[in-house]
Amino acid sequence: MSDTDWPSARARIRHAVVELLKARVPAVRRRVYRGRSWPLQERELPALLVYAGRRTRRRRPAPARPSPPTPSS
Repeated sequence: MSDTDWPSARARIRHAVVELLKARVPAVRRRVYRGRSWPLQERELPALLVYAGRRTRRRRPAPARPSPPTPSS
């Protein structure tokens, strides 16, 4: 599966992290949330929220420009 297939590599990693936490951290087993956009209430604590930050693109360096021709003598 390539990175252009759905779900994205980031989504697959986030899902794997959530499942790992649910399986290995009993105190929050039912309270691990992936990308939750609404606030937690005190009664929902303890809890873990799993987010993947936005992907940033690296700027590619500008292509090298050819040197101007030198005058021939």
